[in-house]
Formats: sequence, structure tokens, C-alpha cells
Amino acid sequence: MIGLALFALSPLLYLPVFIKSRKSGSPVKAKKEIGHNFEIPAFSPTTAQILVTKKDPDGKALAGEIALRAGRGEITIKAGKKGKNFTYAKTSKYKGDLPLLNRLFKKVGNGQSFSNKDLKQYSGSQEITSSYKNWQEASQKALIKEGYIDQKLQDREELLSLYTLGLMFVSVAAIVVCFFLYDKYTFWLLPAILWVLATFGLARLRLHHFSDLTEKGARATEQALGFEAMLDDIGQFKLRDIGELTLWEQVMPYAIAFGLAKKVLKQLKLEFPEEIAADPYWTYYYAGASYGAFASSFDEAISSSAGSGGNFSASSASSGGFGGGSGGGAF
Repeated sequence: MIGLALFALSPLLYLPVFIKSRKSGSPVKAKKEIGHNFEIPAFSPTTAQILVTKKDPDGKALAGEIALRAGRGEITIKAGKKGKNFTYAKTSKYKGDLPLLNRLFKKVGNGQSFSNKDLKQYSGSQEITSSYKNWQEASQKALIKEGYIDQKLQDREELLSLYTLGLMFVSVAAIVVCFFLYDKYTFWLLPAILWVLATFGLARLRLHHFSDLTEKGARATEQALGFEAMLDDIGQFKLRDIGELTLWEQVMPYAIAFGLAKKVLKQLKLEFPEEIAADPYWTYYYAGASYGAFASSFDEAISSSAGSGGNFSASSASSGGFGGGSGGGAF
């Protein structure tokens, strides 16, 4: 009975979670309050994806970075036969400011170019996976460096999360032991178990609403969420009223990172058919689009590389960010 009473009182161990999480960072408004944002973010597609998803950047974010550099003239993208294989080549304007992309050119390609087919056939060492992981880790550090995330709040959130999960692990073990030891008190054990599980759920909910964002980070997140909402609802307004096709070239990298490129491209084709047909920048968006093919090939290469001896997944997710800017501008 004493053991059962102690087990029922164990949720008190979650009190530090509720106390330490009282003072968190700046809150982010609900999507309904944010509405649509018609201003191109002053940060990269990678940063925008992270702020919206609260996860590490993935293949779509990298594809968005490639599209961004293609728009700047740093990279050319050519479709192969039947538009299924795309080749990415450097130009004289290439800056080489993204280490992961540099590694793809050097390791997967010939130093100057690589294709989706090269990515799919790549089955070498763990170098690409390692570069990918380094990119994600750099993304986390850059969000802190750029002032979007408070380092102390992030550390506190991680510590409280580990503490909560650790308590739950111990609680589950105690529940198993209780079923073997307290067969005469099952009637009292069941409500105690429900109480322990409910407290764990409340602690996790409290941490879910915990913010490690600075004021700058919260406003940037709202900007990214509003921009994503605008792209998601792109068929509800006329694109020409917002800007010409040259401006939408700056928007596409973000649409790619958000996974909304097909929807945006479809609407652009309806409203800018002649301009798109005459603009070489848009040629690689046709026939399935290179961004989707690249993201798919890249994720396959990461998964294959991890499966050949590594332990890192292309779908790895944790909070973090990537600094940098796209130039910005309103429309």
C-alpha cells in the first residue's frame, strides 16, 4: 500500500517541468490571426521551411536553395531525354556558399556538374550523409547566431524534454512491476496509472507550447507562416495583380521548400503561359519538375548511404534553423 501510494504521488516529480517552463520565449500568433503575407521573406528558403515545420531542413529545402541559385544565374539546370533526368551545372557566377551543394558537385558529379541519375547511382562512403548532417547542424547553430532562437531557452527545453521522457520511462517500468506485485489492489492501481499518464500528457502539452524563439524569431515565423498560407491559397487571387513573372521567380524557391511548387506552378502556367514558354528559367519546371526529381533522388541517396553503414535518416527532425537571406523585397 505504501508503494502504491508513492506511485500515485510520482506525478509530483513533473512539477519542475511546469515551473521551469513558465518563462519561455516570444509566442507565435495562430495562423488565422496571421493571414496571408505578400512579402518575400528576408531569409533563405531553408530558414523559412525550418520556421514553419520546426524540423531540420530536408531535400525540398535543398532543392529550393538550388532553384534560388538558378534564378541568380549561378547554376544551370538542363533536362535530359523525356525530361526525366536533370543535370545541374555551375556557371562562372557560382559562389559556392553552400558546403553541401559543393560536396554534391565534387563527390557525386565531376566537380562542375551532377545529375539526378548520378545521385540515384551514388552508393559510396558516408560523405554525403555526413555533409547532410553537418548542414542540418549548421542550420540549428545559424538560427541562434542570427538571433531567431534563444540558446538558453533551447537548452532548457531540451533538458526538460529529456527529464519528462525519463520520468515516463521509469513510470512505465513501475506500472509493469505494480501489475505483478499488487494483484490485490488492481482497483486502486488502474486510476493511479491513468493519473500518471494524464500528468505526463499535460507535461508534454506544456512543453509543446514552450517557445525558445526570440522576438525576432517569432515575427520571422509569422512571416514564413503567412507566406506559406499565401502560396497554399494561390488560386484565390490573380497573380498579375501581385507581380510580374520575374518576381515569381523569386517566390518559387520558397514554394519548393514548402512542398507547394506544383500548385504554384500550375497557377503560374494558367496566368503567364506565354511568358513562361519564352523564359529559359522556367524550362526545368516542366514535365514533373526538376525540384521534385532532385528531392526524391537526394533522399534516396541519403537513405541508401545511411543503410550501408550509417545511422542517419533523410527524414531526421529536430528544432533548428539556417541563417542567410534571399535578398527580399515586397510584392
